[in-house]
Amino acid sequence: MTIRTIALIAALLACAAAGAADAPEAVYGKMHAAALAHDLDGMCLYAAEAQRAGLAVPDGPSTYRVTGKAASRDGNAVELRVSGTADSVGLGYTQMFGVVDLVREAGEWKVERLNWSTLRPGEYPEGYVVLQGPAPPPRSTAEPKVPLFKVPPSAPEPSRLMTKPAAEAKPDERSTLPRSAQPCVIKPVMTDDDLRACGATVPD
Repeated sequence: MTIRTIALIAALLACAAAGAADAPEAVYGKMHAAALAHDLDGMCLYAAEAQRAGLAVPDGPSTYRVTGKAASRDGNAVELRVSGTADSVGLGYTQMFGVVDLVREAGEWKVERLNWSTLRPGEYPEGYVVLQGPAPPPRSTAEPKVPLFKVPPSAPEPSRLMTKPAAEAKPDERSTLPRSAQPCVIKPVMTDDDLRACGATVPD
């Protein structure tokens, strides 16, 4: 955007202001005063015709300052950026940012849109020329960067629950005892070997 273009748009606005009753800043100032008084009829005097039916008192700060201004190339639309401090529910006193869009109807500036938020507004509408204040930073269109190195997933932590070790099976003591190769024969009088042959345990 060249300085000549900006000067031309500013000249268009100056000519419009000369023919109109109030400049855009003054029109919004009067609507703001009516909003503080909860005077919907007074607000309607400064609202665009299409917005009057659903007009409501905005929840914004009692005082404000103009921080930015931009206009369309034909000079028939203006957007103001305003800011102030208000008691926001759940946040206490906090800074708020307002966006005020005005259009020219029958040679007079009217408020077409008004929005207050705790978030900073982004760019001006496409094709608008910044006349006051810094230009907002453009919205990023870059894709999210992928890390060059991937961090390997960490190994799962071992369970801290104490587990009781399984009891070792005890071998059958009888199966470890040597057996006699002789067959088991029941006798009236049996020796130790006869008893062992029949499966009896004989102490040494």
